[in-house]
Amino acid sequence: MKLTNIAQYMLIAYLFLILTVKPISLIIFWLFTIFGLYWIIKEKLNPFKIESIKSSSLILFMYFVAMTISVAMSNMPTNTFGHLDRILYLFFAPITAIAIYKSDLPYKKFILGAKLGAIISGSIVLVEAIVKNFHFSRLSGLYNANTFGDIAVLLTLLSISLIYKENKKEILLSTIALILGLTAIIFSGSRGSLISFTVLFTLYIIINLIYNKKGRKIILTIAIISILSTLFILKEDKGIRDRFGVITYQIDKWEHGKSKTTSVGARLEMYTAGIKAFRKSPIFGYGYQECGVIAAKYATQTKSVQNDFKGRWHLHDEILTSGVNAGVIGIISILLLYFVPIVFFIKNLRKSEIAKAGFIFMVGLMIIGTTHTMIGYEYETSLIVITIIYLMFKLKQELSFIPSSNH
Repeated sequence: MKLTNIAQYMLIAYLFLILTVKPISLIIFWLFTIFGLYWIIKEKLNPFKIESIKSSSLILFMYFVAMTISVAMSNMPTNTFGHLDRILYLFFAPITAIAIYKSDLPYKKFILGAKLGAIISGSIVLVEAIVKNFHFSRLSGLYNANTFGDIAVLLTLLSISLIYKENKKEILLSTIALILGLTAIIFSGSRGSLISFTVLFTLYIIINLIYNKKGRKIILTIAIISILSTLFILKEDKGIRDRFGVITYQIDKWEHGKSKTTSVGARLEMYTAGIKAFRKSPIFGYGYQECGVIAAKYATQTKSVQNDFKGRWHLHDEILTSGVNAGVIGIISILLLYFVPIVFFIKNLRKSEIAKAGFIFMVGLMIIGTTHTMIGYEYETSLIVITIIYLMFKLKQELSFIPSSNH
């Protein structure tokens, strides 16, 4: 079997195993990246000179550089350099890009991996629910519930990106992925994940109704299936209904200074304290993963709130976390990571289905990043690296008719 074929299978396996047993997908990621290093050495490839992967390699690598600068400029660099291991995936992104470039996995197979991932994630929480006789609060297998829900959102949306061009068997698999992906999202009990999916799925419907006139019937059909599935699953999950029900109450308590430690109250307090901290050190920030400790100094002066903040390395907002960690440099690096791909995908919405999937994926990262921090969690960071590089590579390949690197 050719090395490129092995790499293709590894990429598919990474996607459908990401929400199963924790270490497996990360092991696959690093083995896949080692393949990239092998090709760099053997063929003297430079990811920054290959048109189809250079921009994605650069924006991901530059985020790591920005965080490294923030550590070097902080008051305690020796203590914070060790934190960078959480984002090593970004440092090695150019090497991963070579592995993606050389393996050249067809888009349909990439989507197949996402479908299997969504199906497996939904199956995991469904089994958990049955074992607990549907008496549960938040189900997420071996993962943090927010991480599980966020990844399930992205996999589910990727799963249906080609549904209007698929044959009957493929449509059936996509529909199962949609329903079970929704199950995973809702049963995780993550409000942010469910809101993100609702917004992104609506965007998906609108974009495809505008640009895919021939596929309108199937798009409307899956919209109906999605709505009915959501209503049915919500009926079985009292936990997430209760979590949505207390949002207004928790905001009101925070505004009146009665509670800073509820789920919503803690986030609002983090945002307020984070903005104050950023204003005090706007250029280089305080060093990677120091935002929780720093924000505690500007939060409500109660021990419970301060201790809670000191135990956190993010502020539940990607841009704010980047700003407190690395100042303006951090904000610029995260905005580049968001908008370089988004602008590229927007320009090609009429030309390619990959552009539509890429646009929704990137908007998804931005929306999820307003309530949860993704970069820094190993599983989410690795997924971001692989998916951004892959989608930009395949779209550039499609637009310029770049022949397979294997030919």
